[in-house]
Amino acid sequence: MVSIDYEDFRNADITDIIFLDPSNITIIGGNAFYGCTSLVSVSFDGTITTAQFSINEPFPGDLRAKYLAGGTGTYTSPEESNVWTKQ
Repeated sequence: MVSIDYEDFRNADITDIIFLDPSNITIIGGNAFYGCTSLVSVSFDGTITTAQFSINEPFPGDLRAKYLAGGTGTYTSPEESNVWTKQ
């Protein structure tokens, strides 16, 4: 099991994230990816349950809402944008 805790990647200069087995993620904490303005692609190769996906801004912008509505797949956003689109 993996826990991505509160502010683990805060302000990190990362561009891409791939969750290969999200079923092993116990929680994505609040603000875990806060300030990651270079983040442009997040891929979910499995399901993260609502209970595991904190409502306190785990990703910049509307990614949590888009993922919960759209499910597995890759979501992209222009750099420094808060709007995500499922590809």
